[in-house]
Amino acid sequence: MFEITRKDIVNMFNRIKKEIKVELNRENYSRALYLIDRAAVWGYFYNFQYSDDDLERYIQILANHYREKLSFIPKKQTSDRVLLVTSRISDNHELIRQYARALVVCDKPSKIIAMRNDSTMSKCANLLREIENKVEIEWIEESDNYDEKVISIAKAIYSYNPTKVLTHVIPWDVCSIVAVMAAKTCPCFNICFNDHTFWIGKSMLDYLIEFRSYGATISVEKRCIFPEQLIHIPYYPIVTEDVPFQGFPFDREGKIVFFSGGDGYKMMDKSNTYFNNIDRILDENPKAVFFLASGRTDFLKLKTKNLKNKDRIYISNNRRDIYAVFKNCDIYYGTYPLVGALMSEYAALCGKPIVARSKKKTSLEEISGILNHKYPEKVAFTTNDEMCEYAHKLCDDVSFRQAEGERLKKNMTSRAEFETKVLNVINGNLETYDFQPLDMDYEDIERFYREFSIKYAEAHVGVLYHIFGIRTLVMWPKLIQHFIRAATK
Repeated sequence: MFEITRKDIVNMFNRIKKEIKVELNRENYSRALYLIDRAAVWGYFYNFQYSDDDLERYIQILANHYREKLSFIPKKQTSDRVLLVTSRISDNHELIRQYARALVVCDKPSKIIAMRNDSTMSKCANLLREIENKVEIEWIEESDNYDEKVISIAKAIYSYNPTKVLTHVIPWDVCSIVAVMAAKTCPCFNICFNDHTFWIGKSMLDYLIEFRSYGATISVEKRCIFPEQLIHIPYYPIVTEDVPFQGFPFDREGKIVFFSGGDGYKMMDKSNTYFNNIDRILDENPKAVFFLASGRTDFLKLKTKNLKNKDRIYISNNRRDIYAVFKNCDIYYGTYPLVGALMSEYAALCGKPIVARSKKKTSLEEISGILNHKYPEKVAFTTNDEMCEYAHKLCDDVSFRQAEGERLKKNMTSRAEFETKVLNVINGNLETYDFQPLDMDYEDIERFYREFSIKYAEAHVGVLYHIFGIRTLVMWPKLIQHFIRAATK
């Protein structure tokens, strides 16, 4: 079979957009919403562009339809009321807990509107405890009926009549986006959910909250968002300190422990850079050991089985005591070619130095913007030699190791600093983001997503199959091999 090309991927995307137009002309709005959702998922998976003007236009058409259908007319606003609209709520994912905490201290009436399904409440128990009796939550039940979802969300927004809307929605959440556009009569501040991927909803926002120059660069260069619309709010990570340390699967005495881990796709490149450098660091530092944690232990074992120093590499499933693991390790080793943002933040928060690779042109391994919130100091190295030399110095000099960890820790944003910035937004004290654009390697980023999607995710045939059914294989015969493999897994 021939390999799927960029042209194929774009053609598939355009075919979905053609279906959206058909359904809009038929006034089949629920189906149109679903198809926009799927088109955005396709764009997110392949990342061949970062926004799409056609989808934004369709979203605006839908927003106008629901505004007229629901007879929304502007209501008089008598006092400040802050609303946060989000796709989902969780204790430790995305930025909802950080922003919910900020609402608690904002000294204004505030509310969160969020989707709920059968498992939602068990995933956000700690967050709910923190905001109980301080911030109201209105739950919208998940539904396969997109029309009903938009109407429910829009009515909740219109009824609350906010003076400021914050949104934090997943890249394809068309229902929340259309509802906000249909119901809002005040400024919308979109908290960027994924700064490095395709997303819909730029036509919803008045301002975009970015947390690093990486996302700001993409938003200006590729999403065509004006620089004066950008606001900079770096965030702090949520940590769980009440889970006791469960130990290491080796004797810790006399060893320098490197910790790393995450999803396997963050460690995959053609040169096997991440794993070869583990072997080299172990070769050059006799006291060092590596502890790797991932939900894909099979992948890690496969990648490390032929390494010279495999006996000093210890592999574990994901750890519930992740914060305690960071407190007890010596050095964090960053994933490559895709950076692990939260893991890097945990390391800095715990005062652990970071050994990381980067490219000369910025790609998916960019780490400085995740950590350097106050001073533009170097974190990653652009060559293996530089990085391994730094690792050796960390292993050889405990005082240097501690000083490097403290340097990173001081560069992070604290909870108090974060909340001050959010309150400035809520109170109308807006300061645009005067960022330094990065030299982005967009081709490398796109290549990574395409290769991963085709080789490891069976070209995401499920997205197309659920839209077009068996016609998918007639329209794009190249997908047959991927469909067969996906169906037999």
